[in-house]
Amino acid sequence: MAAKKRLGTRKHKKTGIKTARQRSQSKVRKPSTTQRPTPRKGARARRAKRRTLVSYARAAALAYGRAHWNQPASDLYIGGSFGGTPYRNVPVGTVFVHDDVPAAPEHAALPNGTQIPWSQLDDCTHFISNCIGNPGGGLPVPRDFPTGPYGILSANRLASKLDDLGWVDITQYPTTSSAPIGKLSSGDLIGYFKISENRYIHLAMYLGGNKILCHTYCRSDDPACTWDNDWNLWAGDSDFRWDFIHFTV
Repeated sequence: MAAKKRLGTRKHKKTGIKTARQRSQSKVRKPSTTQRPTPRKGARARRAKRRTLVSYARAAALAYGRAHWNQPASDLYIGGSFGGTPYRNVPVGTVFVHDDVPAAPEHAALPNGTQIPWSQLDDCTHFISNCIGNPGGGLPVPRDFPTGPYGILSANRLASKLDDLGWVDITQYPTTSSAPIGKLSSGDLIGYFKISENRYIHLAMYLGGNKILCHTYCRSDDPACTWDNDWNLWAGDSDFRWDFIHFTV
């Protein structure tokens, strides 16, 4: 009787073909002992690092904003359009005055009796920069200019910079539907985005209680404020969007 062949681990002598067991074993790879290179830090890691280095003092930001709601920020500059320059220095004692005129609803009154008309004013983002920045809430807001006004003067640039630095979460809501304002905390921001122009046309700070704080127009929860100070500006206008800008630092 011929002896049965045993399936071993050796190759056939003549053909060099591996057995089924050998083929199965050859597919099992041994664990690599080679150390993989450490992955480079990405944008998420850089954002997380920046978040740990700053802290937003909400109470201080709110106090600063309420103290300057109808007067220039403490750097004594006003953002706007002044013969090709986007800001103007003003003296102590300058105040913003509400005019009940639709075409010119506000002006800045200087102590010497002169006025800066509504057509030249655009101070909302500069004011918010001061509220959340080193004068107020303590964030190191970058400056558009090495000298001159503190902070950033463009609403688009400020919102983008806060997002790039990882200091905020931004959630968008259409103005044609109800938005959960309760998700914002006092000291957060609201961006009013005009879709047809692809830009923010206004920034305001949320005070709580459905009220906002801003310049141009000057709004606050101060009893002396005669402007409509509810947060839901442009409600129902499909050309606008509300962006809730919540600080996470």
